[in-house]
Amino acid sequence: MKHLIISAVCIAILFTGNLSIGQDLSKPSPESELETRAGITDITINYSRPAVRGRTIFGDLVPYNEMWRTGANSATTINFSMGVTIADVNLPAGEYVLVTIPGESEWTIMLNKNPDATIWDYPKEDEVVNLKVKPKKCAAKERFTISVPDFDNGMAVISLEWAEVSVSIDVKLHTDKQVEKNINRTFGANGQAKVARYYKQQSEWDKALPFINKAIELNSSSWFSYWTKAEILAGKGDYKTALEFAEKANKMGNEPDVDFFYKGAVEKALVDWKKK
Repeated sequence: MKHLIISAVCIAILFTGNLSIGQDLSKPSPESELETRAGITDITINYSRPAVRGRTIFGDLVPYNEMWRTGANSATTINFSMGVTIADVNLPAGEYVLVTIPGESEWTIMLNKNPDATIWDYPKEDEVVNLKVKPKKCAAKERFTISVPDFDNGMAVISLEWAEVSVSIDVKLHTDKQVEKNINRTFGANGQAKVARYYKQQSEWDKALPFINKAIELNSSSWFSYWTKAEILAGKGDYKTALEFAEKANKMGNEPDVDFFYKGAVEKALVDWKKK
């Protein structure tokens, strides 16, 4: 009887152990998540990555002119944290299911707002984007890959690549309008300084200046705000006044217990701008 009980326990352990091993086995088309920030828009893409494994992909494994889940396993989704425009369609922030119809000379790119959309149960009434794009030849990709290879404040490019085929989706961003909208909700010295630094990064000196002035007015003890104003003035070509604010930033930054993390840049500017 004791031997029977021990055997049953061993079988149970072996069985549950096999379940665990099965759950840990690698998948032929592993899931992947891509996160990219373009401007102030977070783009998150969840998809699976099948491999070529010596097969002919497009026109065979993935038939031409038929709906493709654009990956494997679960539906491929794209989430935009801010509103964007694709193919002249304004899309609100949110998650969309990506489906494609590959063709030899033309692909159809579709985005569907229904989270349950699949290629087998595709709710056409919830489709929000239907875009035609031309495929291009690319360096051979063993794994299906979605990336955002290029972006700035106005545009992001989403690229789909597999085997030797590449297609791109242009996504128009509305960073400047969204930042301006946020400005109306920005209060306090820190918020004003953040807006100033945003415009400084775009080399929009005249837009940046009133915000850094307001930041200094609200908090005159921040060496970083004085340094930011110095950079803005230098960008405008006013090196004489820029030097005055850089010197203030340098003096304040060298006070005890101050994290003067731009010390090298400020000291270099004090030397370089005197030569201007």
